[in-house]
Amino acid sequence: MKEAVQTVRFRNLDQKRRFVLEHIAVGEKVTLHTLSKRLAASGYHTSVQELAQFIRYHMLYRYLKVEKGEHGINLYRRL
Repeated sequence: MKEAVQTVRFRNLDQKRRFVLEHIAVGEKVTLHTLSKRLAASGYHTSVQELAQFIRYHMLYRYLKVEKGEHGINLYRRL
């Protein structure tokens, strides 16, 4: 029988913003899939689409910058 996975929920937007920033080093470029896997390894399970929407509305241009990578994949860099 499969064990149930305990997931952790974010309390508010500020906690989620800080947690995302903790998982990206300054100047590092990451994809949303990579970032989603890092969050999942820490117990916070979010979909890639939910993460993309959160970054676009709450973090882009203030904390992160988007760049086009190979094959049109967006890479997010911490400012």
